Amino acid sequence: MEKDSLIVIDANSLVNRAFFAMPGMTTDRGEPIGAVYGFTTMLVKLIEQYKPKYVAAAFDVHAPTFRHEMTPIYKATRKPMPTDLAVQMDMLKNLLTAMGIKMYEKAGYEADDVIGTIAKRSPAFTYILTGDRDSLQLVSDKTHVLLTKKGITDILDVSPDTVSDVFGVGADRVVDFKALAGDSSDNIPGVAGIGDKSAVELLTAYGSLDGIYQNLDKITGSRKQKLEAGRDNAYLSYKLAKIEVDAPIEFDINDCALTFPFPPSVRRVFTELGFKSLLSRTALFKNDDGSASVPESAHTAEQITLANPDELNTVIASAPQTDIALLLTVDGLHIAFDSDKDYFAPITDTLMSTFTLSGCMSALQPLLSAVHVLTFGLKALLHAISPAHVPAADDISIMSYLLEYRLSPTTAAELFALYDECESELAARGMTALYNGIELPLTRVLFDMEMTGFCVDRARLDEIDLKFSELEKANVARIRELSGSDINLNSPKQLAKLLFEDMGIPYPDKTAKAYSTKAEILQRLSGEYEIVDELLKYRFNSKLKSTFIDGLRKSLRGDRVHTSFNQTLTTTGRLSSTDPNLQNIPTRTDEGKLLRSMFVGSPGNVLVDADYSQIELKLLAHFSGDSKMTEAFRSGGDVHASTAAEVFGVPLEDVTPQMRRDAKAVNFGIVYGISNYGLSQNIHIPPRKADEYIKRYFERFPAVKEYLDGLVDSAKKLGYATTLFGRRRTIPELNSAKFTERKFGERVAMNTPLQGSAADIIKIAMVRVQSRLVGMKSKLIMQVHDELIVDTHPSEVDAVVDILKTEMEGAVKLSVPLDVDVSVGDNWMACK
Repeated sequence: MEKDSLIVIDANSLVNRAFFAMPGMTTDRGEPIGAVYGFTTMLVKLIEQYKPKYVAAAFDVHAPTFRHEMTPIYKATRKPMPTDLAVQMDMLKNLLTAMGIKMYEKAGYEADDVIGTIAKRSPAFTYILTGDRDSLQLVSDKTHVLLTKKGITDILDVSPDTVSDVFGVGADRVVDFKALAGDSSDNIPGVAGIGDKSAVELLTAYGSLDGIYQNLDKITGSRKQKLEAGRDNAYLSYKLAKIEVDAPIEFDINDCALTFPFPPSVRRVFTELGFKSLLSRTALFKNDDGSASVPESAHTAEQITLANPDELNTVIASAPQTDIALLLTVDGLHIAFDSDKDYFAPITDTLMSTFTLSGCMSALQPLLSAVHVLTFGLKALLHAISPAHVPAADDISIMSYLLEYRLSPTTAAELFALYDECESELAARGMTALYNGIELPLTRVLFDMEMTGFCVDRARLDEIDLKFSELEKANVARIRELSGSDINLNSPKQLAKLLFEDMGIPYPDKTAKAYSTKAEILQRLSGEYEIVDELLKYRFNSKLKSTFIDGLRKSLRGDRVHTSFNQTLTTTGRLSSTDPNLQNIPTRTDEGKLLRSMFVGSPGNVLVDADYSQIELKLLAHFSGDSKMTEAFRSGGDVHASTAAEVFGVPLEDVTPQMRRDAKAVNFGIVYGISNYGLSQNIHIPPRKADEYIKRYFERFPAVKEYLDGLVDSAKKLGYATTLFGRRRTIPELNSAKFTERKFGERVAMNTPLQGSAADIIKIAMVRVQSRLVGMKSKLIMQVHDELIVDTHPSEVDAVVDILKTEMEGAVKLSVPLDVDVSVGDNWMACK
């Protein structure tokens, strides 16, 4: 163990191992978390064991690398990252950020290359934590590899003296070994017929790959023939296996200095993720003064664990009739009446549990009806205690979301101080009305929607399932007919060979050094080759079936699906939905519309669907004050046709359908700060032509250009962008030294006031619509971005239509009409 060392983590390798080592572990919200937990426990163990001064983590970037440019076979057989692992990657990066651990990644390079570069440049002794044996080529007197062998607990410290125990050759010959023996996990071919044993024997005899081929005349028999036939593959494999140690990254070891014990913020993240065993180890955390930490609530509140319901009743009987704080955790219910004492009722799911949640809430119900409640996650609490009720409550999780804080209280007593801090800061930022008038009341609306659910026609679901199976069979049959072969359609390698070699289809990217069959490549060939169109259909239909048919079956409870709306997740202010994600069903394809046909009203009811018309473009007209755009909306004409007439310089009556489609892409592209390249990809024109469209657009709508430029300038000065209702989004990317990050920040600065304001407006409408529906038989059940759906009793259709139009169109007063399109149908598809 070396003093003042650096540990650099192969993050993708370790988290992948942790994922398979700890399957099925989830948070109390049902989110997969095993990979992050396993990664964290391994990291803590290594920190305690090796006591490094510095720690860094290297990640792969989801993009082709220079090795993919050498050959399309590289890693072609690798399966995509499992969905349950992919959703944990952001959690992991957020955790590492809280820990203050520097992260490195570089497009075009793998984590191995980043690690190799760091190890070469590091002035400190370096340990590389990885499960990838390729890294053994980096072992030296100043670099060891900590190789994960079994799961994430068995670690082998590999030094220059022990590399040969793994490969049979020294560190300086690991690449030569891979060049000969290959590596099936990375699809490195090596020399056909030369295995590990033969590779070691050859390198022992001739020293290196070059030495072997320089002495090929001394080798006899089939081994010589294999080497001769595999020469090109051997040298290709050498290049693929060799780790780059001069990747273009900025590395300063001082950026990797480790703070350990961890700062209090790490404990908050551990709490949020439910890492109970790690939270119990108080020596892992420290206070601001550097001393060992215990949970923050212990510094300000006495923690009292209640032994039985009688003790709870005694506490309630003596409680002051003022505020009460409730915090529901995975272990039980925390109750506090001030910041001095935290009462804890341990609740488990065993029959021997002393406390039950329903029993606690029954005891508390008279008090809850008379006092103000503080909580962290009001919607989750409402679900947990239903049918008990909380009349008046504040949700600190929503407050912290609006303030872009990351708070994770562990006791109810903490909520008093957090509430005061958040309330004060919301007022200082002018966001009190946003919280009290929009976000807080919306929580109860979402709770009611989730409880009601959306009815699904099971017979229709079965029909659509069969339909998609038939579509898939037809796709496959037609592809095989067109290609004359029976290849694996899910193999990029086989597809690339079929399309661009066997069938001779010209590859659309002349600069590429390797073939790809990704969607963006095939879409550029769409309409020119029937087999490409059939392949795109096959992929699309397969995804829809697995995600929205098979996935929906698992989510059904009776005849309803109860999606969960996430109110504190997105940076834009938009809602998202999970389990299942009903907001992600495609709307512009026949297949997507078919899926919507299985969502129906309750027995005897119909669906009323209301959708804002071009709300973000109308906000752009309102904010910019552009006279031509404003007039186009006020006149009730076709804004995309009007834009086409301006951009293409033709009379309105001469605008063609293609012109309108292109103008529509420009309109929405402007809202999202699109580049000329992005627009060129969207409407399949050269970047130069796209640049002309954008320039002409801004010439014809100069106030729009002035407005968007002003947004960027303002955000650079303030550090954030705001919506119409005061919602903020901090944009640190505007100050980045990297050009691509700055450009991203500029796009965010332009889009936040538009998309964020649209999100605020639909939320206002939801609250108003819900209040109007009280006492009626009809129920608000769904929100999809700019669209609301009400499960409507036939006798109330006219009233519901009026409510939706009145409350949605009147949610805010703009300089242009905020029109809403309303339709009625027996199912979701029929509403459009």
